[in-house]
Amino acid sequence: MNDKDTLETEQTLDTEMSSSTTTTSESEVLLQQFKEAVWERVRASGVSEDDPLFDILFSTVKLEVLLQIAPGALERQFGQWMEDSRSWLKEVKCEIEAYEDAAIQGQKSAIARTVRDLVQVSDRANHQKFFTAIVPAAGVVLASIGIGVVLALAVPLLWNKGEEPASIYLQRERIEANGSERLPKN
Repeated sequence: MNDKDTLETEQTLDTEMSSSTTTTSESEVLLQQFKEAVWERVRASGVSEDDPLFDILFSTVKLEVLLQIAPGALERQFGQWMEDSRSWLKEVKCEIEAYEDAAIQGQKSAIARTVRDLVQVSDRANHQKFFTAIVPAAGVVLASIGIGVVLALAVPLLWNKGEEPASIYLQRERIEANGSERLPKN
């Protein structure tokens, strides 16, 4: 068997083994091709089946064919592992991003809740300041008005010492001076 035949057999086995969906019939085909490649190399050596070297040669050729096939199979397996790793890493990345988004939303809502509470506390403090300033001021204003009313009523009585106000007194004098009728005294 020459190198051209060997390359064709390897390519055939590689293409057959590289398909990811191998069924049992395809596996049987691959096994049959492997056996044919081994037997072709053994026949090419010219050793008969009765020769004691035949077993050694057969095992060596099997190992040689397997070693020719193995790098491609290992490369495909490693490539599959890499693809699996990439897809798993993408899934992990998506999950981490989802957790990150959820954490950010949680922080946003916590910050908004805290700001709302602080604004309410500030408003209450402002209202309390307003009312604590208004109540004493209202008390002072009401006391001032009360004192004013009391003084407004009391001063004329104290000023005249219980007598009639001057305006009524002047009216009486005018009426008497004019000779009109007299006003009754209270």
